[in-house]
Amino acid sequence: MVSVIVPVYNVKPYLLRCLTSLDNQTEKDVEIIIVNDGSTDGSDLICQDFIKDKPKFTYVSKENGGLMSAWMEGVKHVSGDYIGFIDSDDYAEHDMFEKLYSKAKQYNADIVMCDRYNVYGEKINIDSCKCIKSGFYQNEQMDEIYENVLPKFSGDHITNARWNKIFKTELFLSNTKYCEHRSRICEDRFITPSCMFGAKSFYYLNEPLYYYVNREGSNHSMPSPKLQDALELLYNIQYQMLNNYGLYDKYGVLLERANLNYLRLLLSRNFAGKGDKKMRKELAKRVLQSKEYNYCVKKHKKDLVDKAGLAVKLSFTVKSPSLFVFIFSMMGR
Repeated sequence: MVSVIVPVYNVKPYLLRCLTSLDNQTEKDVEIIIVNDGSTDGSDLICQDFIKDKPKFTYVSKENGGLMSAWMEGVKHVSGDYIGFIDSDDYAEHDMFEKLYSKAKQYNADIVMCDRYNVYGEKINIDSCKCIKSGFYQNEQMDEIYENVLPKFSGDHITNARWNKIFKTELFLSNTKYCEHRSRICEDRFITPSCMFGAKSFYYLNEPLYYYVNREGSNHSMPSPKLQDALELLYNIQYQMLNNYGLYDKYGVLLERANLNYLRLLLSRNFAGKGDKKMRKELAKRVLQSKEYNYCVKKHKKDLVDKAGLAVKLSFTVKSPSLFVFIFSMMGR
């Protein structure tokens, strides 16, 4: 069985489309666990009304605690041998979980991943993984997966999203220890890489089956004064995770390079002409004084070759917070 967890928080305009796509799934051996994370817009009532007389749906309600806390609550209720996810403003092809679960059973894969559609209003395009080929990976072939889990400065990597994958339940649960902090930012980056480094087998189905809806003003695109705290926590937890798996000596350098991608994320969200000017200047001081960023910028200069990378190298050479804010604010316009 596949247990699909659906975190719900104030997504009333999108919710019925999501739930309908789940109700229409062709996979019969599936349970769907809805976790209402303290919605205040009537989403809870929509869920409860929709699932009447639908035994494959389970409804759970909790106080608001953020996306991670919602799916962490959801995993307490699973009974399937695999866990999948769908965010409640997104939707899926009717045969998504049938196709993923079929590959999982055929190959006994720890993780199965598909591609996605990016939805921008009426415009939809396909987003495929470019760094690995479709097919089954195991044994020494997993090195290719591990080498592409963490993002490079360019962003090229296997997406860390939960929702275009199914995970063996025991694998997922064994890695929830890296989510005990209940971060409200970059949530998937804490759990998915941990599961992937812990996986012994992986199947990539290069077919788009998930619809990722890009909403203006969504949390993942907004400036946040807490983003750097979350990124520092992420770096430290991923360092701990690699050590726990005995993989740091082999892949620690990839985490250093990923830290430059985390810096790029910070720049695009908090310095691209948006947000409070005082907050940006204080954050610039913090970034420029960071031992980790200074070390990674110096060691991995070859990663910093595009326009943003050259701006990073200049900024860490001059070390002027005012110049830092000016450069990246202009680049975001």
